[in-house]
Amino acid sequence: MTACSKTSVIDPNTEAAISLSTDVVTILASNQIKLVGEIKKLNSEPIQEIGFVLYDLDLDPTNPKEIKIDKPSTKEGKKEYTYTASNPFVIGKKYAYCFYVRTNKAFYKGNQVEFMVDQIKTDPEKETKAVAGTYMSLEGDFSQLDKDSYITLAGKELGKLPFEVAKDKKSIKILAPTQMVNHDDVIDIILNRKDPNGNNYFSRTIGKMKIIARIHPPKSYEIYYNQALPITGDALPYQKSSLNIIINGKKLPYYYGITIGEFGPINQSSLKWSIDDGVKLTDFPEPLQLIAPKPEDLSLGPVQIHPDQSVDIFGIEFNKYFGNTLQKVKIGSKEFGYYMSYPTYLSISIQNLTFGKHTVSLQSSLFNVTLNQQLELLPFNISSISPSEIYPNEELQINGNFIKGMEYSVTFNDFFQTSAIAESNSEIIYKVPFLIGNNYEVKLMYNGKAINDQTQKSFRLKLLNPIITSLSAKQVNPGDVLILKGRGLEKVDYIFFENYAVVTERTSNEELKVKIPLMLLPGKYKIYLNGNNSSESILSNQVIEIL
Repeated sequence: MTACSKTSVIDPNTEAAISLSTDVVTILASNQIKLVGEIKKLNSEPIQEIGFVLYDLDLDPTNPKEIKIDKPSTKEGKKEYTYTASNPFVIGKKYAYCFYVRTNKAFYKGNQVEFMVDQIKTDPEKETKAVAGTYMSLEGDFSQLDKDSYITLAGKELGKLPFEVAKDKKSIKILAPTQMVNHDDVIDIILNRKDPNGNNYFSRTIGKMKIIARIHPPKSYEIYYNQALPITGDALPYQKSSLNIIINGKKLPYYYGITIGEFGPINQSSLKWSIDDGVKLTDFPEPLQLIAPKPEDLSLGPVQIHPDQSVDIFGIEFNKYFGNTLQKVKIGSKEFGYYMSYPTYLSISIQNLTFGKHTVSLQSSLFNVTLNQQLELLPFNISSISPSEIYPNEELQINGNFIKGMEYSVTFNDFFQTSAIAESNSEIIYKVPFLIGNNYEVKLMYNGKAINDQTQKSFRLKLLNPIITSLSAKQVNPGDVLILKGRGLEKVDYIFFENYAVVTERTSNEELKVKIPLMLLPGKYKIYLNGNNSSESILSNQVIEIL
């Protein structure tokens, strides 16, 4: 910028011999403007020079740039001049200019007109697709950009986005963000500029960026049936959008957590898959491989059963591997339905299966898995009992066909129930409970209750009352210890001397010991026995005399 002449300046607001005006500037390019002034009145004073004064209002306005018009016409009327600057005008800065005339006597100025130059030309409403993490190209005229210009996205606290200006200034490449954006987002692209001194902040929309998700190659193509698809990347949507997944020819909108099961029915374990991001369709380089259960991870419980008994298969999360594709369980040559009471095991009710060992396999539309263990169906019956007459708490031997270690319920006359565990596949040793002597129908069952003839067997048993065969003394004094010997005595809790109860001290099923109460009066007393499972007392054949 060069200084003005030191001739006196005539303000256009005062009456003068020469009258001037300045018109609105015309912006031709980022570094080119058309300046227009008018001489409205002339006098006979000779004109030496006419031109324009250009001001940068952020700098010293007393030191403007004078632009002289070569070979000026000194007639009244409009004067135009196209000014081309060596560098583009700065976007966002305020400038001003005025028309002037110089004579020997004075320097005449017209009115001052302010202007700004914004020649960044784009379509601010146009959506440009941008793959997250890659550069998008925005077309336009960017010749006015300088080092203090920068790009942001409206409403996103992402800072300044990296961008590159093409050599011909006809486009810029903007790096699409990967954070805080999602597929299908349409965001205003904001051009900003601020001088290093903080003045002249400028901001306006120059276009719209439509975010397209960028998909990363999966680390593994192996997947469980109900596991979320192994899709990772940048700007993935959490909800349904135009990002689509195609599996087995079925297209569904992607959302966070989508599983293979939603593309069912699935009848193969290797699945071709593609992704459609709304711009192009891309096949993944490898198919998805559904993970099959390993036979060694599956267990039977129990491995030996009786007819109509249920068996469990456990060891894996069945939904994780099969989803809803598991159709049946095959045992031997028969197929059975199942009940999944918990995710980690199946319960199968076995009916009409032949005795013996059978292979077990899980049958689905995806894969069949045969367990390493075999299921064995064993018969259930009673061949004999010994003895047929027995005292309480003595061992009863039940012979027949059982499963070693299985617990069976034992019920007396349908009112008193206990349990017994098989010692082997052919024998149960059972301690008879303390009950009033009687002939009992005893039912032996598995699965806790009788379902049919296969699940219960019965036999007749005569249960004898506990007896006392001898006393350590027939006559005793209060405070003495009395030993009673007999059979079936282990569950006897009290000895009654007529109506007087004495707590017993057990030594075995054949012997009891009691201490004669001090307050027991002299006399002869009948002895009664009472057990913990009986509301009745049993009269023995013994009499004791208290001295």
